Amino acid sequence: MVILVAALVLPHGAGAQHDPPPDAVAAPAQDTIPAVPAYRLAEIVVLETRNAVTRAATVHEVGRERIEELDIRSPVEAMEHVPGVYFSQSSRSGHTFRLRGFDQRQVSVFVDGVPVSLPYDGLVDISQFVGSDLESVRVSHGFSSLLHGANSLGGVVNLRTRPPAATPSLHARLEGSDHGRSFASAEVAGGTGRLRFSGSAAWERASSFHLSDRFLPTANEEGGARANSSYERKRFTGRGHYLINESHGVSLAASAIDNRFDVPPNALSSHPRFWRFPVWRKGVISLSTDHDLTSWLGLRTVWFHDRHRNMLRSFDDATFTTQERRYAFDSEYDDHSSGFNLYPSFSVLSVGATDAVVSYRRDVHRGRDWDDPFDRQATDLVTVGLEQDLDWSDAVSFMVGGNVSELRPTGDGDDALPVRQLNAQAAVRHQHGEALASRVAVARKSRFPTMKELYSARHGRNLPNPDLRAETAIHTEVWLDMATGAWQGSAALFRSQLTDAITDVVIEPGLRQLQNLSRARMEGIELDARRSVQNGTIGVAYTLLRALNRSPDRESDRLEYRPAHRLSAMGSLRLGERSRIGGDMSYTASQHYQNLDTGAWEPLNDMLMINLRAEHRLLDRLSVYARVGNLLDGAYFSRFGLPSPGRELSIGLKAR
Repeated sequence: MVILVAALVLPHGAGAQHDPPPDAVAAPAQDTIPAVPAYRLAEIVVLETRNAVTRAATVHEVGRERIEELDIRSPVEAMEHVPGVYFSQSSRSGHTFRLRGFDQRQVSVFVDGVPVSLPYDGLVDISQFVGSDLESVRVSHGFSSLLHGANSLGGVVNLRTRPPAATPSLHARLEGSDHGRSFASAEVAGGTGRLRFSGSAAWERASSFHLSDRFLPTANEEGGARANSSYERKRFTGRGHYLINESHGVSLAASAIDNRFDVPPNALSSHPRFWRFPVWRKGVISLSTDHDLTSWLGLRTVWFHDRHRNMLRSFDDATFTTQERRYAFDSEYDDHSSGFNLYPSFSVLSVGATDAVVSYRRDVHRGRDWDDPFDRQATDLVTVGLEQDLDWSDAVSFMVGGNVSELRPTGDGDDALPVRQLNAQAAVRHQHGEALASRVAVARKSRFPTMKELYSARHGRNLPNPDLRAETAIHTEVWLDMATGAWQGSAALFRSQLTDAITDVVIEPGLRQLQNLSRARMEGIELDARRSVQNGTIGVAYTLLRALNRSPDRESDRLEYRPAHRLSAMGSLRLGERSRIGGDMSYTASQHYQNLDTGAWEPLNDMLMINLRAEHRLLDRLSVYARVGNLLDGAYFSRFGLPSPGRELSIGLKAR
């Protein structure tokens, strides 16, 4: 903290001036707004562009250009076409993803440099982040920067919202669909002198979503409008950047989500849930700073506080009126996280840059059923890490890194011992020429158990296990970057060995416990190709995944909801100066699930999703557009008992 305060009061020009990273936002000269040096956001998504991690890791980025081409409005839509990523609907009516077969709980998610997983269960439903202010999405697979801290077992997802700009701007959107869904958003940005600011608001509402006309009625779902599927989402953000001088900058950001949603009952299960979330709120405030302290020392910091509150109501039946049965309850969470990430960078070795991290995070969970007093659990997580670039020659470079993390339970009356983990990785990159580069990497990553995994009794059905250890994985991978003619592409061959995976174990009839008994192996190939064509772009991606259960006492080699084949394609074409058409396709095949009622392993349907869009500029700053989702009106189940929406037609207006 002393270093931070001292840096903020240092005189102009106290540190040496460095070239800004490639994606820094430069302020254009204006008659009314003087030009000032670019401000580098204090977040890992920018930090990675200046060291060897991006050059050595498997990173796929969906930038602003593709977001505009596909008219993307959520992180889910942006990540749908990233190799290795697969989304499915969760049992709580949200969206969860897997990355190369790793569960979302095993992947770290950051929004503008702030970790956003919920303290209790380690998950966050990124579909709740409604809005049109997404600037970029960066997905790092397996081998990802250790500067992200702990719990990046399977990789890292960085979501970056649109940064403030000097030029005043206003964007607005209004949209409706034949499913009864309404969407509206507005964004404003501007600046004066060394100050930049932006703000946004978004609202989305639907009374239900419609199933495919081909859907066959089940015991818990008649078809048509999906039962108990209404929702309303509201999100507000505000950001301000102030460039103190050429060497120091500060950024303040705040966001608030105020949502409510219903959970459709399982359409196939003989024991469906009847749930509603009348409250789902999340608020984040963060302070980020960036300093060039000397000619050889830089410092970036992120200080954050994240509050989450939700209320879940479980009812007796589909009338949603009574709560008298054993499984009916009211549950309330009131959680928060606070902490900081410090990123010193050193230029003291001639062989390459040195980057470090010191991070601290306290997670607090307060939960209760009905009007009982709140139970409280808490954990402290500390990470110290270092990464070193080694430039062997103009063509060959190395990267080595490691971090040490400790998870210490600190809840009321908690006497559990702290859990420590050491993570390490190394990679070599060879530039074979202008058109070909190769990388070989190996990494050891880990994930600590969540408070839910450690302490939850699941209403008497689970025996808590405060002695759970961290899950660990060994990743190995070979990666090629290629360019030929107008095409650019990549290919990755990967293999991951997961050990000490946390799994449910039956203790006695009606009682289970989570234990570190599972093992798994995920291996496969990722291919990605893209090119610009006259007045447009096209891209295609394919993932072959072989996910195997390798636990000693396994009943099957299969792992649920990990498709063996995932193919996606997208394209966009401009028609003259005023019109643009585009579309995307995804095909998901060969995945299995374990039937909740029978315990048998069964195949899930293959899914072919085609989406089309068209936009026409009516005036210089006003456009009309149309979108068609699930063009073929396929009747698909993304998970057991959870049917996907049918065809949806949306029409909207955009003003800028």
